[in-house]
Amino acid sequence: MAILYLDPTSNGSPFQWGGTYADIDDGLRQPTNADSTGIDSSSEGDVAVVNFNNTGNTGTASLVTIWAWADTGYGDIDLSINGSWQNQRSMATYDAATSSWIAFSYTTTADLSTATFAVKFVCGDEEDDYIDAVYLSITYTVTSSYPHGASILMTDTHSIIHPPGSGGIK
Repeated sequence: MAILYLDPTSNGSPFQWGGTYADIDDGLRQPTNADSTGIDSSSEGDVAVVNFNNTGNTGTASLVTIWAWADTGYGDIDLSINGSWQNQRSMATYDAATSSWIAFSYTTTADLSTATFAVKFVCGDEEDDYIDAVYLSITYTVTSSYPHGASILMTDTHSIIHPPGSGGIK
């Protein structure tokens, strides 16, 4: 198993909160605290979707966890995998008086080589909801890109692929 971390790469649609994806693309990982720059809304039902691009990782995902540094009383959160929203969940159980890391996990069998991801935040009340950082932690099984058990020899200047039955690396 391997872990892949993805940070937001663009605003999705709709994006009705104040700020942009760049305000929550801090590159932080919990337990490091985020700064107070982020996205916010005080209008019930406002939605902010942020997209995450996978850059060339291959394998089969088994678990996707949303990590968000949030200060929200009644907001909701959801994950989209390949354009399909998974299961909107309430962030209401978290203390709205202070920011903290929150996490929601979703199981999947998505192929990472073609998977797309997005996170949706929904303002849940007339009080301010704040998100100051967000990232995805994806647990996956690495898929070999070499067919039929081929081996590879790496040198300073050359890579030589040995097909099966050729005797492999010596």
